[in-house]
Amino acid sequence: MIFNQDTLDYLSDVKKNNSKEWFSENKERYNESLLLPLKEFVMQLRDVMLDIDAQFEVEPRVDRTISRIYRDTRFSKDKSLYKDRAWVTFKKKGQSNVDYPAFFFEVSPVGFCYGMGFYSASVKSMRAIREKIDAEEKSFVQLVDEIDRQKVFSPEGELYKKNRYQGFDAKLADWYNRKNLYLIHHSEHVSELFVADFIEKMKEDYRALKAFYRFFTQALDEQWLKSEGFERE
Repeated sequence: MIFNQDTLDYLSDVKKNNSKEWFSENKERYNESLLLPLKEFVMQLRDVMLDIDAQFEVEPRVDRTISRIYRDTRFSKDKSLYKDRAWVTFKKKGQSNVDYPAFFFEVSPVGFCYGMGFYSASVKSMRAIREKIDAEEKSFVQLVDEIDRQKVFSPEGELYKKNRYQGFDAKLADWYNRKNLYLIHHSEHVSELFVADFIEKMKEDYRALKAFYRFFTQALDEQWLKSEGFERE
């Protein structure tokens, strides 16, 4: 078991006691209850993530794969100093997870979520994905059907008000018409974090997203080749 009840209790206490004094007094607890479990999570998933993309960053460090606990309050009305949730991100080295697909896991006192996709995809990136769906629609339908059968992940991301999809399979409209796109699983059952096979379940579910990740990255790679004057055969 990687996470325990004190992981959740610590995050809950951060929200209640969001001050430099409290954080300083509980720095050891931060290391033991939150940071060490997150590092172990990264290490346990390392081999699976490198199988998905050998260029993933998998070093178990803050600002590499693990989120900072300090909040950036410069442009926020919320002046809380510390985050009451934490996350892990597996992204390709040299790429921002803002406009490049990444795998993620987030935990809070009231639940957790995980999945893969864009944090904030650009218009250009989403156009590339729609173009690839148009070109390989039957293949994409197969990916969607497989995800639907597993009943783990759902597509999310802001939708356009007007339908842009003109293809043959209406269920793809839910994917095609998004300004941003990610596949995510939400759970409010925090006890699932404590079961013995939690990590094995995470590995299995991340593997299930491998084909989707490659579809997204291939779309972006093909877009780059076109911008450079090359066409992929």
